[in-house]
Formats: sequence, structure tokens, C-alpha cells
Amino acid sequence: MKIIRTLALILLVILPYSTALSHFSPYLTAHSFSDFVWASLVYGALILALGRFISVPNTHSSGFGLLALGALIGPPLMLGPPELGENLLNRVTEEHFRFGLLMAATLLLAVSGGLLLRKIKGPALLWALLVLSVVLQLWDNYSSYHLSNEMRHWIQSGRNPAHFIMEYPFHQTLRTLGRSLIYLLIPAISWILWKKGSLKKGIFMTLTVFCAAGIVFFFLFNFQGFDFYFPFMIPAVALAPAYWLGIALVKSWEYNSK
Repeated sequence: MKIIRTLALILLVILPYSTALSHFSPYLTAHSFSDFVWASLVYGALILALGRFISVPNTHSSGFGLLALGALIGPPLMLGPPELGENLLNRVTEEHFRFGLLMAATLLLAVSGGLLLRKIKGPALLWALLVLSVVLQLWDNYSSYHLSNEMRHWIQSGRNPAHFIMEYPFHQTLRTLGRSLIYLLIPAISWILWKKGSLKKGIFMTLTVFCAAGIVFFFLFNFQGFDFYFPFMIPAVALAPAYWLGIALVKSWEYNSK
């Protein structure tokens, strides 16, 4: 049983950042969008089932809520790069699906993060980081959800759709700031959990190193250029530390017994 639980844990860690759903993507294959939706539903059910399988009794809702992020962030990532070119108006449904899931993931982060901070009696600064991150990410994904309308207005005004991505004000610093605040929030929460004995030191260190790299990429992207967007400024990757923390919490006897 221990081996099976270990395999389930490994699957949970890597599945949202694998290519499992890419084989059904209408952007990357000949499959239809409906095929991708069905595959996404199966994938999401698998994430939740694996999470329940590795969880200890009386798992706190905050941990399982963060783990459930994995069901929402995998499909947007594995759908393929967002459509920002002239073909955007032909991909409205797919892009609405992508950013709808990311908005749902942001709301789930808000609720689960709030429950976690309340349980550990997090200081006001961490509440401020969570709220600001959620507000910026909701604006980020909501505006991206309506990007096809912006493209339509762009074309109707007589402007060249090929210039849209180059000239439209995306406010990338604000967008990436919202994602980067997670890279500050999760190590801080992890440190509190580690000091309370609810999180292993190795997990705390791993999350901290990953998040530190994310902060570095935030500055590199905003001051050096788009070459540093990948991978840490991708919305689904920015949510990885919160998701991985959720995996650690649902299997922590110490966290769930306190």
C-alpha cells in the first residue's frame, strides 16, 4: 500500500505539468474542443481521486482546496499557448475555457488560502499578499477572457489585427506581479507551518527555492525582456507552489490533527 501511495503522490506532483492532456488539445492535434473538455473532466476527477487517496483522516479543507487547484490549472497549461494573433476570433470558445478555469483557480486560491491563514493565525501582511494577488490575478484573467472582444473592436476600428499583440496595452508588469506575489506568500506560509511542526523542512526548502526562482524571473522578464517569461510567469506555473503545498498538507498528520 505504501508503494501505491508513493506512486499516487508522484502522479499528483507531476500531472498538471505533464503532457497528459496535450494529446487531446485542438491547438496541437486534430482532436475537437469537446474531446479536450471530456479529457479535462477525466483528468480533474483523477486529480481529486488521487488527492483523496493520499489524504489522512480529517483532512482540513484548506489543504484539499489547494490540492484541487491541480484539477483547474492542468487544462489551461496543456491546451497550448494562448492565441494572441489573427486567429484569436476563431478560438474564442477555447480561450474562454482557458481563462474561465484560471479565474476559478484564483477564486479557489482565495478561499483555500484564507482558510489556511485563519487556521495558522497568519499575520496581516500575509492576508494583504493573498488579497492583492487574488485581485490582480482576477483582473489579469478576466481581461484575458475578454481579449477576443478587444480584438474585434480593434479590427472594427480599421486597425491591422497582425499588430494587435504588439500594440495592445497588456500591462505585463501588473499581470506578472499578481503571479509573483504567490512566490512571496507560499514560502512565508510554509515557514510558519515548518516552525509549527506541520511541514517537513525539505518541503519548506523546496518550495522556497522554487519561489525564489520565480521572483528572479519576475525581475528578469520585466527588465530584460520576454525571453524570461517561461516558465515562472505562466499563470498555471505560478500556482504550482500553492498546489504542491496543498499536496503536502493533505498528507500531514501534524497539520490535520491540530
